[in-house]
Amino acid sequence: MKFLCSLLLLLSAAALPAQEIKIADNICGLRFSKGKLELLDRSGLPVFRIGNFPFIWSPPIAVLENVEKINDTTLRLHYRLTKGDPEKIAVSATCSLTGRGIRLSYDVKASGVKTGGCMQNLFLLNGTVKTPIRKSGYWKRPLKSGVPFEIRGHYMKPFCGKNQNFWLLKHNALNWSGKNTEHVGLVRKGNNRFAGELEFIAAEKETDLDLLSARLLNRRFVLSFSAPKEYHLWEQGSPECTLTLREASGKETAADLKLIVRDYDGKTVFSRQERLSFQGGEKKQFRTLLPAMERGIYFAEASLNCNGKEYFTRTNLAVLPPFRYHGLENSPVGMAAYPERESAYRLMQRLGVHYLRYGNNAVTLPKYGMVSFFACHAPPRLFDKTKDAPLLKKWIDTIEKQKNPVFEFGNEVGWKKSRQQQEFLIRCYASWVREIRKALEERGLHQVKLITFGIQPDYSAIIMEMMRKEKVFPLLDGLTLHPGRGFYTADDDKGGWTYLGIIRKARKLFTSYGYGDKPLYLTEVYAATHPNDSWKDSYRQAAENVVLSIAFAYAEKNVEAMLFYKLHQGVSSDPNGFQEKDNGVVPNNAEYDFGLLMRDDSPKPSLLAFAAAAEALDGARFLREFSRKGTKLRGLEFDTPRGKLAILYDRTDGTNLAKLSPAFRTPDFRHKEPWEEHWKTTVSHRFRTSGNEITVIDPIGRRKTLPAVNGSVTLKMNGSPRMIYGLILDDPPSKTTF
Repeated sequence: MKFLCSLLLLLSAAALPAQEIKIADNICGLRFSKGKLELLDRSGLPVFRIGNFPFIWSPPIAVLENVEKINDTTLRLHYRLTKGDPEKIAVSATCSLTGRGIRLSYDVKASGVKTGGCMQNLFLLNGTVKTPIRKSGYWKRPLKSGVPFEIRGHYMKPFCGKNQNFWLLKHNALNWSGKNTEHVGLVRKGNNRFAGELEFIAAEKETDLDLLSARLLNRRFVLSFSAPKEYHLWEQGSPECTLTLREASGKETAADLKLIVRDYDGKTVFSRQERLSFQGGEKKQFRTLLPAMERGIYFAEASLNCNGKEYFTRTNLAVLPPFRYHGLENSPVGMAAYPERESAYRLMQRLGVHYLRYGNNAVTLPKYGMVSFFACHAPPRLFDKTKDAPLLKKWIDTIEKQKNPVFEFGNEVGWKKSRQQQEFLIRCYASWVREIRKALEERGLHQVKLITFGIQPDYSAIIMEMMRKEKVFPLLDGLTLHPGRGFYTADDDKGGWTYLGIIRKARKLFTSYGYGDKPLYLTEVYAATHPNDSWKDSYRQAAENVVLSIAFAYAEKNVEAMLFYKLHQGVSSDPNGFQEKDNGVVPNNAEYDFGLLMRDDSPKPSLLAFAAAAEALDGARFLREFSRKGTKLRGLEFDTPRGKLAILYDRTDGTNLAKLSPAFRTPDFRHKEPWEEHWKTTVSHRFRTSGNEITVIDPIGRRKTLPAVNGSVTLKMNGSPRMIYGLILDDPPSKTTF
């Protein structure tokens, strides 16, 4: 009996948590006391409590029960599993002092449960506040010549304590979190084995992410531009910017500053060079007022050279005068992706956007004059009334509440799938379309137009034939295209990855099916600008192709909407984000560079081009395509409230933009800078005029008035489109090559 009592006493003592375990360095500390594990700041004040490890998407919860000290820098965490089979599921972890903060490292065994939602409970203490994820990056030049680009520095989420901040290092942009949880992001390491970690970097209260990231990367300086106007856009006058330079290492040093600002023609409008001395951690600022202009864009770059190493940054600034649109009700112009915030809606309003791919039309139409569609993905399963009726009802309820006039159902269904997978997905799609059509009719939403998912005829021909056999097209009110474009100008009408070619080929194919009169919705139109990627546009080429994309959307038969992809830089899961890995030629994810705005929300030339084309074509009616016999002069003619408008360009250099580089299809391919001309050949063309002068508008909207001489004018033209008022288009025999 005495032995049994002693054994029970020993076991009960072992089950109790230790009175207190504490480890610390001169940065922070960890303390386990009374069953609770806490992160301590440098002064010993608790910042947050580290709690259980729930699976969230599955029942199990790993309950933190005890902590064991391994050494002076590491604790082992012991868990008890609830709502799960301990034979199949186990969680172990360590929590370590790193010399710059703490790291939680997880080893998870899991079978038969979902691990994607594994979270760590973190309970904030003593007024600690966590805020959304923040992003830092830095500019980098390609190994050879070419256009610089930005890559990721760090993504972090700050936990702001009373005395110190602790930054959670994020390995991706997904901000999965709750009030007291953070996503761990487990990675498979073997059969039913997973690993993950959460690392917190300690920093002083005044240290922001850019400065902290620079220190972690051993970068000596942080450079940044700021401007007093959102989107760095002025309606008139002189743009200005402030350059901020910060020494990051805390050591005294000197560096050579170079600041240069160019306009769209490559003219240097401002420059500054000087030797600067920095105290450790010192910040210097330089405000720059740039020359006034009526309309246009400036490209600013600042660099510091210290001991042979360069640190630099860039931004753009532009003047875009006000414009009042009068013919938007007949405009096809729209936007496919955008941040849903007030300033973005106001910017799109200024750009002449008529259609939005998603949003609350009950708000956007009366407030901004923009019509919002409803769009959703098509579930990859056959419609099951028992299981899927609630989801269908939710869609119809939303459309009715938001007053969306168009329902785009699905997105690129079957893309890059096997033939067998495509057949199944189209059967699924058809089953849903039948139910959606029935639900819209039963609800009395006869005015809502149901349209297909995006199709590319060259690469979706099999899918389109499957849809025809499934009798999908008769149930739809419109046909949706994604005219993806590679390195061809937007007016190239051949097949393959061309813009105009895809539209015309699709209409021909739809006509052969008997649906040639149904409206076309171009819900993703591109002018991607990933630097030094031969398949993408340069910044200058993108501006030219935006003009042509909008012009042909007005000109092509049955095109109801042309939605540009997209307003902002980044991807849907990482807006305004940085490429994670990039060598300046092949992007980690090409969709990071599709926006009209740079990552810092300053304008690309293509944003000004979007506005220029929308303004010129406001209220326009297409008249004809134009070409001149014996020349490569091409274009379109419109009737507008401001008179006849000709959009003209010379195709002597062809439509393949990548071939304009001598290193086409080699690793040495590089884009030119946006202020550098890429066309090789300039040709003079003579035109008759309808008056004493003409107005010529370049791709970014800058206007020039030219006098006519004896009723005619001679224009020097290349592949860049010009929007011109005052011409009489005919065929005078005149051609000169320079």
